[in-house]
Amino acid sequence: MVKKSVGRNKLLPEGLAVYPSPKNKEMFLEERKQLVEGKAEDRVQTRTGELTVGYLKRCKLEVGMKNNVRSELTKEIVCRQFLVKLGVVVPPHALTLPDEPITRWGEYWCEVTVNGMDTVRVPMSVVKFVNPRTLRHQRWLREQPEAQMTGSEEPAKDNP
Repeated sequence: MVKKSVGRNKLLPEGLAVYPSPKNKEMFLEERKQLVEGKAEDRVQTRTGELTVGYLKRCKLEVGMKNNVRSELTKEIVCRQFLVKLGVVVPPHALTLPDEPITRWGEYWCEVTVNGMDTVRVPMSVVKFVNPRTLRHQRWLREQPEAQMTGSEEPAKDNP
């Protein structure tokens, strides 16, 4: 389940989700049954799994990280960013990060295994973290007319 707005604006138009009609629910349950019951070598990727793999191949993840705090990027943080930035739920057991700890900004990669079958390597940029409140405030400042930014400078009125 995702928020209605995410489904309507992102997942449905890209073909990554379907409406929860009785027919679609039945199809999903059948796919899930095949995935669980099948032998490892006989299993085939589900339709939704194929769509997810295709989507992840086109994606690039951007993760914000503070530079002044001594920290390391964890699987849980990256999984949360997949959900927030790309709208994809990635459980920690399905995510593989590079062997060396990620403690600095830069270009990295991570691997996502979909349904325990197909693995996709996703490029990941670790960039400077910017608080969303700061971004909103900066956007608000840019939208203000010049007069408000420099103060209320009204032309002097001549007295008769």
